[in-house]
Amino acid sequence: MMARVQSKPALRPFLPTDAPLLAEIFRASVAELTGEDYSATQQEAWESIADDEAAFAARLADALTLLGTIDGSPVGFASLADAERHRHALCSSRGRGTGGRHHAH
Repeated sequence: MMARVQSKPALRPFLPTDAPLLAEIFRASVAELTGEDYSATQQEAWESIADDEAAFAARLADALTLLGTIDGSPVGFASLADAERHRHALCSSRGRGTGGRHHAH
């Protein structure tokens, strides 16, 4: 009987080269996790935040952004900004057991 290899979850800081993948995770998170609370039009508007990749990367770099990884591969991220701006996001790829609902204030 072969031993099952345990996946290793970890956190690491955001790097500018992560922006394309995080934009994809962001869009998927909005689409998959907000359907009960937002209309399709609202979801599309929210997802469009990631359309300008340079601005999206700058927004993530301007906050404390950490990536959740499993075996070194990013599967989600958390982006926390100062309380004065009331911005935060928690996004994950589906089926990986990381993250939860996506929030923005």
